[in-house]
Amino acid sequence: MDRIIYLVQPFSRGPDGSLQWDAPAWSQDHGFAASLSRALARRKVGVVTYRTTITESGELGTEADMIASYGTVPTALLAQPSSAAPQPARAPLQAVGGTGLKRRA
Repeated sequence: MDRIIYLVQPFSRGPDGSLQWDAPAWSQDHGFAASLSRALARRKVGVVTYRTTITESGELGTEADMIASYGTVPTALLAQPSSAAPQPARAPLQAVGGTGLKRRA
């Protein structure tokens, strides 16, 4: 059964000034994801937050809704339909503390 999750994707600047994808974080709690997005927005160049689904095997759903965007983010993310799920670099999910938050290694 698919679960609703919130993907928080921060961005930073590379040495050459280009935008780089930082490690995404995942939460099953909307409030926590919103708080994390706002906190990261104060430290990162940009942050995008999506509501999407994840399967029991850990695969992202094929649709996502952007629920927040802060700062500078890749324009391709803003231009795509809200139902197109972002595809960050793939790595195993890791639990972060007892928060219900997961992030890719």
